Amino acid sequence: MIKIKKTLKIALFFLLSVFVALAIFFFGFFEVVTLPTSSAQMLGDMLWLSEPDSIGFKIIESDHPGYNVKIMMGSPDQFYYEGMFTYTGSELDEVHLTDIDSYLGEHIGLTNGEELIPVQ
Repeated sequence: MIKIKKTLKIALFFLLSVFVALAIFFFGFFEVVTLPTSSAQMLGDMLWLSEPDSIGFKIIESDHPGYNVKIMMGSPDQFYYEGMFTYTGSELDEVHLTDIDSYLGEHIGLTNGEELIPVQ
């Protein structure tokens, strides 16, 4: 009975050692990457955000901090809005399409947390 307990302890220690070694190997050689919640892709001169709806953006004119932006919904032939937006932040010297992260019907959210606000 004592011999079985000793053998089980050695086997358990060995399995635990292998598990720890694999964990160290995995976290040492592989980088854990978090993906953004929305997937964006450039198609021609427009940026398309696919989630939650397919929304396309095109900067028609830019004179920092003012931007004339065209917004399409669903597909490139479904015009939604075109108008002037003002950059309200302080981190960017110029806003590029790749800086756009979201659109909730009025303000355009940027990847750094700042916004483009429509000019009234």
